[in-house]
This record gives sequence, structure tokens and C-alpha cells, in this order.
Amino acid sequence: MRNEAQFSLMTILLLVVASIGSGTTANAQTARSGDGVPAMVSGFGGAVAVGDHDVFVAESRNATEPGVVYVFQKGVSGWASSAKIVAEDGEIGDGFGTALAASGNTLLVSSSGEDNKGAVYVFTREANGGWIQTAKFSAEDGEPRDNFGGSLAISGNLALIGAPRKSTRTGAAYAIWRNSETGTWSGLTRLAEDGVSEGDAFGSSLAIDGMNVYIGASRFDAGAGAVFSFTFDTASGEWVSKGKLPVGDAGDSGFFGSSIAVHGHHVLVGAPRASEGNGMVITLMPGESGWEAHESIIPEEGTEKSMFGSSVAVAGSSIVVGAPGSNGNLGAAFTYEMDHAAHGWKKVSDIVVDGLEGRAYFGSRIVASDDVIVVGVPGSDHGAGSGAIFTRHGDEWLKEATLVGQSSNYARVVGEQVNCEEGSASAFSCNQIDLVSFLPVAEIGGARGVRLNDVWGWTDPETSREYAIVGRIDGTSFVDITDANNPVYVGTLPRTEGSPASTWRDMKTYKNHVFIVADNAGEHGIQILDLSELREAKDYPVTFTETAHYDGIHSAHNIVINEASGFAYSVGSSSGGESCGGGLHMINIQDPTNPTFAGCFADPTT
Repeated sequence: MRNEAQFSLMTILLLVVASIGSGTTANAQTARSGDGVPAMVSGFGGAVAVGDHDVFVAESRNATEPGVVYVFQKGVSGWASSAKIVAEDGEIGDGFGTALAASGNTLLVSSSGEDNKGAVYVFTREANGGWIQTAKFSAEDGEPRDNFGGSLAISGNLALIGAPRKSTRTGAAYAIWRNSETGTWSGLTRLAEDGVSEGDAFGSSLAIDGMNVYIGASRFDAGAGAVFSFTFDTASGEWVSKGKLPVGDAGDSGFFGSSIAVHGHHVLVGAPRASEGNGMVITLMPGESGWEAHESIIPEEGTEKSMFGSSVAVAGSSIVVGAPGSNGNLGAAFTYEMDHAAHGWKKVSDIVVDGLEGRAYFGSRIVASDDVIVVGVPGSDHGAGSGAIFTRHGDEWLKEATLVGQSSNYARVVGEQVNCEEGSASAFSCNQIDLVSFLPVAEIGGARGVRLNDVWGWTDPETSREYAIVGRIDGTSFVDITDANNPVYVGTLPRTEGSPASTWRDMKTYKNHVFIVADNAGEHGIQILDLSELREAKDYPVTFTETAHYDGIHSAHNIVINEASGFAYSVGSSSGGESCGGGLHMINIQDPTNPTFAGCFADPTT
């Protein structure tokens, strides 16, 4: 029984691994490789697009299936998923959906591929509303880690593809044309710009305006950023460089060119790192001697580190600016209308979503049509991601729908052991280790996006029943593993009220009590639960309430217990309370429900 229980604990450890596991114009849509917003767990909401009839949201990083693009349509009862688009040659880890761009009945989807070399797929909308793959192309000069398709733009029969990581992040951009009669794409051409060098990320953002295109290099000149202009010469059939656009007030570290959109005669360029991360959008207009910086759109006073300008989109007469760093990385977006009397852009409305938690990064991706705004929220639901649709009502934009994916997860394995054969046991890789059982996160108290990070064990001295104590980012689960082939979810202890979710939770046991800490979790403190409650629990699953609480520390990376002496040591304490310089915060827990501070120990040289 002991060995089987240990195997079951190992399967729950597998749970830990598995669970961790854009601007637009009226005629062109662009998705870009962003700066400043980290990649999320599933990638849902990391790329969005809007077509004539559909809204598209990608989920490029799902661990159990190839990347997928969800198609949403508005029906009588509201917005709903109508289809899932996948690559014909899709495979797990392909990054399909890294970027999206749509125009009319055409959708471009990029895939990073296993080696991040990259490819772009073309899908066409059929008369019945379905989408079929009609083309796939990649760069002939492509190399691993180029990120070909890291950004995309399309307008009519012209498409642009960015490869911002090519040649050690020098970057590259390509143009390709579609034959209007045959519908075939051909003539992939690299747009050359002599002024870029290693690290500039040329191709990180793209925009199309007729025969003119704009290519961002957000890391140009050590992070100042740049936007390069090209025009297609129909007589020669060549792309002609028109040089750089002025950066205006973006400064020398603004990441100017992180996003680009075109509104009439205005080119709108996001610089989300300008003003020490507050961000701004520079509007440019053609003047007598070339492009001129016309206006700097900045966030309202009091907004700090908002990354305003991470995304820019055009919605009819309005422009929409994303600020994913606003409100402590919850994110926000803002709409502006042209004030013709003042010859500048005037803010009209704030676009926010209630109920977001943590680093949601609302506004990191935005696309729009005349009366619809689609916002990517890649960090919502603990990184599972979501999307939000807003529609115009006069001067206001009202939320109509929250969009989420329906991706698969690892299936439960119970009843019988699955032996490791040919390097595989169920859905897991293995090597001389058999899989005794497996419960998905959702079956042990985890909501959408919840992941696991640690596991401990406890044996009831009265009943000899064995339990796994499993750390979730939002609390702690208790699983009876006495019958290792048939684990039973007993209940959950939610995280301390008011504390944020934490990717690191640690727990240890002493005198039949569990002591739980969480890192970077605000005023979490140490939760203490009398484990005899597991023995008395009925009507599983049970939501437990902590037996005692220690508030001498707020957050901690680990807790260590000397069972012989009855002392606990909070390690790496932070966020408040007595942190002991990150060293050992010592606690007398000889009476587990009445812990008392015993002193500090820290190495002064660390």
C-alpha cells in the first residue's frame, strides 16, 4: 500500500507539470508581436481578429491539443462559438494562432512550429459560413527561431508577414500578393531596410494603407523604436523604402512601433514604454516635407505603468487604445474621437471589464470594425485567457459577450494502472514509471485556468488513511489516496480571503495539522488546518475553514518544520510582517493552533 500511495503521489505531481504545462483600419487588419505582456498558459486571447461576419480568438499554447482558432458569430441569443479552425498538419505545440489577421472572407493564421521557424496558413470562408484551409506558406530563407508570422496584416489581396526574431532579432518583413482571378498567393518578397541591425525586431508590428505599408521595429536603437514606411511602385513591381516616421515625444526608450493603425490621413503609433512605462500614442500626418508628429495621446493623470499604446485599433470614427498595465496589470482600453475644433483626439469612454483578477492584461490585443471592438484578455482566469466583445451605442461601447475556449484537458485515469509502454502511459511520457492514477485539476477543485505547484502527504494515525495535500494557485486540495487506483477528492481550503492567487504554495505537516504559505500573495499569512477534519468530512467535496491563522508573516516562499523541536521556519518571507530580511522567521508551533514568533535568523551578507 505504501508503494502504491507513493506512485499516486507521483501522478499528482504529474498534475503539477501538466497544469503548468493589434491595430486595424477599415480595409486592413494587423496583429503584432507585442512587447511587455508575457505569454500566457493557454494563449487564448493572445491573438484576435474580426471579419465581415465573424470574430476570431486564438488559443495557441494548449498543452493537450494543437493550436486552435475559435470562430464566434452573433445569433438570436447572442455571441456563441460556431466553429474551430485548425491546421491540416496541426500537432501539439505548433503555436497555431500566434497571430491572426482577417479581411473580408480571408483569415491568416500564423504558427510558430516546434522550432519557431514559423508558417502562415490561409483560410477562406465558404458560402455556408465554414472555413477551409486554402494555402500555407513560409519563407525560403527561414531559419529556426525566426518567428515568421509573429505579426500579420492583410488588406484585400495584399498580406504582410513579420518575422521579428529573424537573425538574432534583427527582424524581417515580407509581402505577398493574391491573384484576384485565381485566388492563389505567390511572390513572397522580403522588404529590405538597411537601417536595422541586431536586436531591432523589425517586423514586430505591421499596417497596410492601400499601396503604402508601415513596419514597426519596436526595439530599434536600444528600445527607442521606429516605424519604416514602404510604397509599392506598380510600374517597377518593387517595394520602395520611404524611410522612418518621426518618433515625436516617444523618447529614447518608448518602444515606438509596438502597434500601428491607420485612420484616414493619420498614422497612429503606440509607444507603450514611453514616459517610464505610462505609454503614449503618437499621431502622424503628412506635411510639406514628409511625415510630421501631430499629437501625442497620453493616458490620464495618475495612470502609472499602464503600457498605454500596447495596441491601437480603428473603429469607424473612433480609435481604441489598449493599456494592459493599467490598474495593476488588470488592464483597460480607451476610445477617442477627433475633436475637429481643437484639431486633436478627445477621450470619449473607458472600456473595462468587472471581475478581473491578477495580471489579466486586458487590452494587450485589440481589433475593431466600425461598430464592434474585440479585446484580448490573455491573463484572465489565471492565464487561461478570454476575449471580450463591445458594441457601439451612441458614444458608449457596451460589453456584449465574454469569450472563452473549450479546449480539452488530460483525461482522468482511475480503476486500473496504466503501464509505461514505448515511452508512454496514457497521455504522459514515461520511462520505467507506471501511471497508477490521475485526476485532472478540474476534478480536485481547480476552476478554469487554475494550476498546481506542490504536493505534500499525511497519514491519519487513527485510520491509517493516506492523503495528498495539493497546492493550487488559488487554494489547497485534499485527496484521499488510500486506494491508489481510485483517488477521492475530499475537499478544499481556499486561499486566505483578500490574498491574490499565487503560483507558489508550500505546505508542511506537524501534529496532524497542515501549515500553508504562499509566495507573492499579499497578506496571506500561514493557514493552519486540523487534518482530523478530513476524517470527519462527509458529502465530498467539503470546503474547509482554517483552524488557526498566523499573521506574523504575509507571504513566504517555503515553510520548513523541525518535528523534533516543534519549530517552524518561514523562508523567503515578503510583502509585510516580520520578513527577517528574507531569512528564517522562526515560529514556535508546539501548540499548533497557537503559533508564536520566536525570532529571526538571517545571513547579513545575503
